[in-house]
Amino acid sequence: MSRDAREWVWEHSSSRGAARLIMLSLADRVTDEQCVCWASLSSLVKRTGASKSTVQQALDRLLDSGELNELVDLTGPQRSTVYHLPIAATAVAQAVNDQETDSDEALVPEAEAHQPLRISALQRYGIRPARYRNPRRRTGHRQVREPVPRTGNRYIAVPETGTGPYRSPVHRTVVNRR
Repeated sequence: MSRDAREWVWEHSSSRGAARLIMLSLADRVTDEQCVCWASLSSLVKRTGASKSTVQQALDRLLDSGELNELVDLTGPQRSTVYHLPIAATAVAQAVNDQETDSDEALVPEAEAHQPLRISALQRYGIRPARYRNPRRRTGHRQVREPVPRTGNRYIAVPETGTGPYRSPVHRTVVNRR
């Protein structure tokens, strides 16, 4: 099934650049016709050769476009993030249905295309329900922390530069002795 998912990404995905490379990396890990896969952020950084921030931004773009869903109630091997490629899953289900019936007019009904995930089928790949959910985590998006604005000197006892009587060489009383 990984082959079908990769072909869908190559031929039909609207993602570009790092986002497409991440989609290909995820499609390479698809296990069955449900198009569910798992990957940690560090493994995506290693496989794609992109920086961590680039991978995070690309994942956010893919999540916003709808080509990728993050399944927050499931966890993968070694607590990795579980993703679902919903559009690819529909295309793969259509391809499987076409192969089974060998007919050009066989379409996947809407109810069959959007069936809930079979978690029992995913457990043999190490994907299982998460034990707990972090309540601060937003669903489907990575949390971006805003930087704290800098306000003056963080050390209270340090004077501003240039203040004080001993800053200029004229006021020094050091004698050069040999």
